[in-house]
Amino acid sequence: GMGFNEPGQLPDGSGVLVTRPALVFAQVAHFDLSGGGALSMVDKADGSGRAAGRNFNADLADGTSINRSSLVPVASGGSAAGTGWYHGFWLRADGTALGAGVNAVGQLGDGTTNWAGTRAPVANGVTFADGGETHSLWLKQDGHEGWFYIYVSACIAVSLAVYLTMPDTRDKSRILED
Repeated sequence: GMGFNEPGQLPDGSGVLVTRPALVFAQVAHFDLSGGGALSMVDKADGSGRAAGRNFNADLADGTSINRSSLVPVASGGSAAGTGWYHGFWLRADGTALGAGVNAVGQLGDGTTNWAGTRAPVANGVTFADGGETHSLWLKQDGHEGWFYIYVSACIAVSLAVYLTMPDTRDKSRILED
């Protein structure tokens, strides 16, 4: 990791600017990781969640409001992590999204603008979560994912058929040169 590190979001223990790539997650078997504006989250292969960085408003949900420059345990039973600027999500294997942190404009998706200093369930059926400064995006499982893959496969098949049957395209293509 590299970049701004004042609140410790690059969990190397230093809390200072890092201008070249540096090992910041030593001895952590990663399953998923996410870096937001001022915090980082990592979900280990064993499902335990860790976080570091800005914690002024209990953004990390570790029970304190102390900035952390080293990874601290914050969740368990996870399968993925997603962060926004000062908020984040842990996704459990069962699809439950747990949110915590700043929620001034409803970015946690719990129907309120109350900030959450503890991880609380905010949605079910979520397969991916990520966020920006003041918003979040979720990908939910609703039973239609199979149709999406069929659609994408059909688009690829049609594109390939057009490529192979149009002599002008086939003769002038650089694809076959590689």
